[in-house]
Amino acid sequence: MQTELEYRLQLFVNREDEMQKFYEMLDSCEKPEDDSKAVIMVWGDSGLGKSSLLARMIHECALRKFHKSELVWTQTRNHDYMYIMRKIRDDMGVEYFNRFTDLINYFTTSNYELKIKIENNGSIEVAKDAQIKDSDINDIAGIIIKDLNVTVPRPDQEITEDERMMRLTDLFVDDLAEATKDATLIVFFDAIEKMTSKTEAWVLNELLGAVRDGRLSNIRFVLCGQKKPVDIEEWPWMVEEAELKPLERKYIIEYLTKLNVDESSRESLADMLLVVTNGYADKVAKSVEAFLRIQEKNAND
Repeated sequence: MQTELEYRLQLFVNREDEMQKFYEMLDSCEKPEDDSKAVIMVWGDSGLGKSSLLARMIHECALRKFHKSELVWTQTRNHDYMYIMRKIRDDMGVEYFNRFTDLINYFTTSNYELKIKIENNGSIEVAKDAQIKDSDINDIAGIIIKDLNVTVPRPDQEITEDERMMRLTDLFVDDLAEATKDATLIVFFDAIEKMTSKTEAWVLNELLGAVRDGRLSNIRFVLCGQKKPVDIEEWPWMVEEAELKPLERKYIIEYLTKLNVDESSRESLADMLLVVTNGYADKVAKSVEAFLRIQEKNAND
């Protein structure tokens, strides 16, 4: 049985320019000497087909066997910087992020003692002088530290949120750089207009800033939303913009062709759809679905 994703990809029309930019960005992952931009900003009004475009991009990552991480903001799921780091860690592989996980547990869990200590000479000691209770020793021996998934700051520490954020971010970026040393990661952010201003500032200044400053190199980002962040305009050398426009008449006809609408009615129907929907992809799809239901009902009467 065909999945919804397969169906949507099969009906994908237009957006060749946007996909070409994405292909070039992925190609640059395989050719380090390529100077393609590391971030694509896809933006436009609701209903222009951003979700379908994103699905096509994610599918392309799967075909190339690239690692990927997807984060979607909604009215009820407003992710913060800590969630973003945890999600990317889990999608990339928790085994690369033991120091980060250890530190995030330390900052959020009362009486938690660091299990990994970085000495002045840069060496790492695991569980030195630690007394571990109610834990799987095999995890520590194999250097896999489990996230206790606490989100609020521990009450027995006196440390500012800014300091906590900086220390967690620096360690996360270092671990992510090591994780992507021999592998490529594509990170997708969808509905970024729903981010809080604080989270947006962290993404731009800390996460993308690490790419800008050369701390991260084998990672690419797709930011998708109804508006583009103002600050991102300051990085034209790093960010490729892809503003979505309404569908043109020829693409509506192509869509009708893929749905096997009778050839004799395609052009007149496309003209009507263009007037009624202004070329907004979701309205075109819903209108065509309604038309086909009526056509099927009339044929069965």
